Amino acid sequence: MRTAARKMSENKIERKIISHYRPADLSKKVRAELKSFVTENSTPTLRDFAALDQVHIGGLRETNRLAAKAEIKPDSLVLDPGCGLGGPARVLVAEFLCRVVGIDLTGDFCQVAQLLSHYGGFSGATDFLQGNALHLPVKTGIFDTIWLQHVALNIPDKKALFSECHRVLKPGGQLVIHEIFSGSRQPPHFPVPWATDGSINFLSAADETRQILQTLQFREIFWEDTTEESLSWYRKRVD
Repeated sequence: MRTAARKMSENKIERKIISHYRPADLSKKVRAELKSFVTENSTPTLRDFAALDQVHIGGLRETNRLAAKAEIKPDSLVLDPGCGLGGPARVLVAEFLCRVVGIDLTGDFCQVAQLLSHYGGFSGATDFLQGNALHLPVKTGIFDTIWLQHVALNIPDKKALFSECHRVLKPGGQLVIHEIFSGSRQPPHFPVPWATDGSINFLSAADETRQILQTLQFREIFWEDTTEESLSWYRKRVD
């Protein structure tokens, strides 16, 4: 009975998350936007795409900064759960010549991610699948790197998330995380970019996440607090 109740709760949260992030007529809107910079004789750049596909705090700059710290080897296999429209996936392919599989709850996001990779020339190195980060539709122990940007904040069971990441990583693989954590003021003042109310807001304390990762035998390589820079970036966006 508990298992059934938990599954029902997961499904309810999943539906709310999809509803929160998925705009109406996404594909139509993206195609209209593409017309502004895609021509027959040119290939759009990652910067061209950034307003569409780098929607996390810090945008393309933060993806590039995190990528610079990651030890991703050419031809390695990267998993990007919560990939959205695939912006970070394409950055990683361009920077490291790796291969990236993106997974997102929203099927529309996966379709548009494929479209953007096609226009940008990344189709051969990226693939996007609809799926749940708590039940990744991939084999055990096949990924060299897992890349998570703003994913845990919508997931109540952090241990389940990171346990699933541990399952699909190769021995010695790395987990790269860019996340928003709870501060001293609880709860946030809604709406926030990841939630209109508390029903899908699952921010946790940084120390809680670090403890879970340690329990799962992840070894911390680096940890950087970018709160002030992130707030500055966000204020410029909303002013």
